[in-house]
Amino acid sequence: MRRRGSRAASVLAAALLGGCSLLTDLGGLAGVDDGGSGDGGSSEIGEGGQGDGSPSTADASPDAPNDAPDPAIDAAPYTPLSTGDMRFYYARSAGDLWYRTWSYAGKTWAPPIMVASHAPRFVPWVQPAIGPGGIEAVTTIAAGASGGSVETRLGATGWPLAFATPDVIAPGRAAHRGFDVTYGAASGASMVVYADGTAIPKFRTTVAGAWTAEQPVFATAPAIGLVDWVKLVRHPSTDEASLVYSDTNRKLYAAVWNGTTWDAAPTVLEATSLNVSDFAAFTAAYENLSGDLLVVWALTSTCNGPADPVHYSTKASGTSAFSSPQLTTGLLGSPGMFAVASEPGSNRIAFSALEYGSCCINAGCNDWGVGVWDGAAWAHVVDLDMAPGVAYTSRTGTFPVGVGWVGTTGQAVALYLRSGTDLGWAKWTAGANWVLQAPAPMTPPLAAQVNFATARIPAATAAANDDLVVLVEDVDGRVWAKLYDGIGWIDMNGGMAIAENVRADQGMAMGVVVR
Repeated sequence: MRRRGSRAASVLAAALLGGCSLLTDLGGLAGVDDGGSGDGGSSEIGEGGQGDGSPSTADASPDAPNDAPDPAIDAAPYTPLSTGDMRFYYARSAGDLWYRTWSYAGKTWAPPIMVASHAPRFVPWVQPAIGPGGIEAVTTIAAGASGGSVETRLGATGWPLAFATPDVIAPGRAAHRGFDVTYGAASGASMVVYADGTAIPKFRTTVAGAWTAEQPVFATAPAIGLVDWVKLVRHPSTDEASLVYSDTNRKLYAAVWNGTTWDAAPTVLEATSLNVSDFAAFTAAYENLSGDLLVVWALTSTCNGPADPVHYSTKASGTSAFSSPQLTTGLLGSPGMFAVASEPGSNRIAFSALEYGSCCINAGCNDWGVGVWDGAAWAHVVDLDMAPGVAYTSRTGTFPVGVGWVGTTGQAVALYLRSGTDLGWAKWTAGANWVLQAPAPMTPPLAAQVNFATARIPAATAAANDDLVVLVEDVDGRVWAKLYDGIGWIDMNGGMAIAENVRADQGMAMGVVVR
């Protein structure tokens, strides 16, 4: 391993972040030869208003969420984030929703604060969002024997409930994220799209700061399958948003919101069958400069190593026309899930993906693959590890992959579940393409990883560029905060987990936003 960076810079980083370098030698921060968000990243939402006046929270089922008044919870404080601050939301196994705030000025984590209790239900999905004005919201699934309820709470004292849709997620599918949330980049209007047990996705948005009543995205169902996984992404500079969703027949659809209305009918992107339904075998992202959209997905794995293409379609900014499905020339083990991230200031998009193959159910032979789209073509798609050595398929709906960009340095970082107690990762640069890196030593050693989330913060170390934050959840329900500054890896909490007892057997009960 080649030493990089000065001892002064490393010591400064350790002091700023309240912890220590992940290597024993502070002068050599995990530097290696040269060889990133989702579903593994954070999402954002616009200014939220009061509820639409008729949120339904009643639920007659015996495992209904506990929404009775609680003075401690109803007074839960909310302070808007300052520039560079980060908020981490998570749900504990008991069904409680919490958050912790990381101060950019102080480089420290505040104590955890409880937002709501859903006991005796459990919360397999937590999706926070932040709008251009800094207003936050957090959407969750609270699941029980009768199904999963989608709820959105607003960032304000007491975290008021904007709306709730009781038991709209079918029993047994609560680990499938049947909702997503975003905002208009220009207007700041919020939007939530969700499944409701039918073949038509439903949505609510804000008008003049107030939430609308529930509305169908389409007047007529495009197929007989019920809405299953939902992905909603926003345009980088306008109020356009794109909805990509799968149904219970594993078909894939897309539709565009132009700022005021949806397409009259969805585009069918995949009419045969996605690779798997228990994981999100598709994703989408906008190019940061052009505003063009890229959608990627995977079909059934051949279980023959790097032998399967990634399927993709593109859409120009301001239009609703998707290109015919195309195939990458680079081959992978067909992914069961993708994490994706757009590079700021360019049209590049990176992905990290882990194979789902019938030959590797409950085994550690699912391939790990990565790719970079340059705005016009695939710069590099490659299978980097054919035997990560750890099974993930029993943990339905999880995201054991992550990806992000280190500011505008041109470096992408991809992460994945692998055997051992170190962090498995790779780095992409335009000159070297994807290069698998030596595993980054972690202090303390990592248990097997379940979920990754990434976020970009202003430089918190001596590096001049923005830094990449990686949150790692392990099988024991502990979440660790790590930072990569383009030179090396740093712990953000003195070698201690930032949360414990987070649900880890299904879904992704955590998320992060940055102001």
